[in-house]
Amino acid sequence: MMGPRLATILRHPHGKVDDCDEAPMEEKRTTKLQGRKRTGADAGRRRATT
Repeated sequence: MMGPRLATILRHPHGKVDDCDEAPMEEKRTTKLQGRKRTGADAGRRRATT
C-alpha cells in the first residue's frame, strides 16, 4: 500500500528536495492506480477512510 509514502509527502510537502521531486511522481502513480488525480489533502482523507 502507498499509505506510508503519501504520509511522508503529506508530512514534508516542501521539506527535502527529494520529497519535492518524488511528490509529482507519486501523484502520477496515484492518478493511474485510482483512476483520478487526488490532492494531498484528498489522499490523506482517502487513506484515513480506508
